[in-house]
This record gives sequence, structure tokens and C-alpha cells, in this order.
Amino acid sequence: MVEERLLEEFLKTALKTGRCILGTRTVLSSIKGSKIVLYSSSMDDDSRQALLEACTSNSVPSVLFAGNSEKLGRLCGKPFKVSAVGVKSPGDANLDTVLSTQPAA
Repeated sequence: MVEERLLEEFLKTALKTGRCILGTRTVLSSIKGSKIVLYSSSMDDDSRQALLEACTSNSVPSVLFAGNSEKLGRLCGKPFKVSAVGVKSPGDANLDTVLSTQPAA
């Protein structure tokens, strides 16, 4: 699992300088072309399974965010819960640092 601090820094930078999509349904409907997908640990099993299958079939890496949906929402600067974040363009965020710490699947 990716170190939480590293993941938080990546996400904050990607949200400020890149292009990100929020929400499970939105991420699922536009997963093609995403660089990486982050999902919260509190996501329900059916949604998580659907998201992981979509990531696998589109060759998009997925990363588990150790915090819950509420914490992910706050990290994204939103006053509501966010279960999934799709990064379309990382902007100034270094995607390689997050991907290099992922275990081989």
C-alpha cells in the first residue's frame, strides 16, 4: 500500500494543477484515459469490485486510500464524502512516485 502522506501530497497537487474526476459513478463512466484511480477504504464491496474490474479491463492502475470517504472528500477540498477519484492528468504531481510504491499485481 502507498504511504498515506505520499498519496495525500500527490492528490493535493493533482487536484490543484491537473484534471481529476470525483465520485464512483463518474469515475466508472469515464475511466478510459485515466492515469490512476484512487478509492477509499470505506467504499462498499459491490462498488469496489465494479471499479477494480473497470480499472483492470482498461489497464488503469488503482490505489487504495487508507482513509474513509469522508477523509478523502476533505482531502479533495469538498464538504462531502468522496469514494473515488480518477486522475485524468496529474499536472505537476509526480505520478511515478505513487506508481513505483505499488506492489506488483
